[in-house]
Amino acid sequence: MKTIAPTMAPMREDMTTTTYTVGNYLAMRFEQIGLKHYFMVPGDYNLVLLDQLLWNKNIQQIGCCNELNAAYVAEGYARVNGVGAVITTFNVGAFSAFNGVAGAYAESLPVIFVTPCRVMCKGQPFLEGYLR
Repeated sequence: MKTIAPTMAPMREDMTTTTYTVGNYLAMRFEQIGLKHYFMVPGDYNLVLLDQLLWNKNIQQIGCCNELNAAYVAEGYARVNGVGAVITTFNVGAFSAFNGVAGAYAESLPVIFVTPCRVMCKGQPFLEGYLR
């Protein structure tokens, strides 16, 4: 197994464990299962995750014009390569992608669907640019 350098330093100098971000860990796992590409649509809530996934140079990020297309491309990729992955933004984007992911499920194709959740501000939902 190849050694992967973390992007975050340990919290204390005496800590022996290396800390990874969720995005770095996900990129490492994508590579371990054999993914060479993942399909995404950038949005307000997934930009940090997408930046962290770019850390792994062995997998390629492919942007799609909308979430439904991204999900169907991930399904086709899974059909040819054994597994696919799609990353969308929160709410409407995720709901649109469910159609392609459900199609993959109906055909027993493994598609990993990653979508972020909304930000919580002092225990209350905070949807910037949407409803208050």
